[in-house]
Amino acid sequence: MPTRAGLHDETLEGAPPGGSPPGAGFLGTGLSASALGGVLVVSLALFLFWNGPLWSAPTGASHVGRIAVSYLAVAPMVAAALAVVGRWTLARFLTAVGVEWGVKLVVTSVLYSYLASGQAHTYSPAPVGESQRPGVAARPVVAPAPGIVGVLDGVILERGAAVAGAIVVADAAAGTPPAPREVAFAIRGARYDRAAYLATTADRLSVANFDRALHNLRARTQGRTLWNVPSPPSSGGAPHTIPTPGVGVYEISCDEHPQEHALLVVVDGPRAAVTDDAGRFTLRDLPAGARAIDVYRTTAAATRAVADVQAAAPSYLSVDLSKPRPRPNERGVP
Repeated sequence: MPTRAGLHDETLEGAPPGGSPPGAGFLGTGLSASALGGVLVVSLALFLFWNGPLWSAPTGASHVGRIAVSYLAVAPMVAAALAVVGRWTLARFLTAVGVEWGVKLVVTSVLYSYLASGQAHTYSPAPVGESQRPGVAARPVVAPAPGIVGVLDGVILERGAAVAGAIVVADAAAGTPPAPREVAFAIRGARYDRAAYLATTADRLSVANFDRALHNLRARTQGRTLWNVPSPPSSGGAPHTIPTPGVGVYEISCDEHPQEHALLVVVDGPRAAVTDDAGRFTLRDLPAGARAIDVYRTTAAATRAVADVQAAAPSYLSVDLSKPRPRPNERGVP
């Protein structure tokens, strides 16, 4: 018959009545619940404070280091704790590490969502107007005489080479938006098929994940997360719908794959275009006069140029992204 001390030891180790033998520990780990809790606390502290407090990290910072260190540290701590109590076995070691990692995954996910810079849990779109675009100063539209419009042809270059897939947005009244269409994101090899996407507020956004891994699409603007949606592998490449935000510029990224990054520019009218393989674009029905032209390529910071749009004949603009552009208050355009 077990002694009172023996029963006390089993209770401390978390063995259920008539269940695991003495020394099995909590959930068969060989360690008491308090010992497992101590290891968890240390690993969480590493996650929160490695390379600086989590809540002080800048938006978009990589947290791979703190995640890896906090998880890898569990193994030696568990091994040392088992050695101290004299219950080391490979099975107990693997069980204890698995229990720690499982609990830690849940806790760190919650902490990351609440403490990391730019996180959000709900879809709460707040339309971002033209004057709120990141990196672009407010710029009132210069009102032309009614009916006086022109066409702007142009080319986007970088060090003399054509830039394909750049997004060109004119500073002009919205005009009549084009018919709604589907703008599809495609993920292959943990990368998007394009560096930048152009959509209107009437368009339908979708994503197709051709990888076997789970991805997520986190949309950020002005340092905050607008939405964060999962993107599981698509069955047969079938896309699924994602939210269409308001007017603005959004950086799209995946929490697990740092190289997975794209830009989404959303407008409310037709006066925007994507450059072709030769870097060329055409903007039609632009109000005549001095027009500010913003060019987006891979970041939310725009390169601004100024075009003098004529009503009588097509105007032309060449922008080299490698050359300095005029400041917002130069050449008469805000």
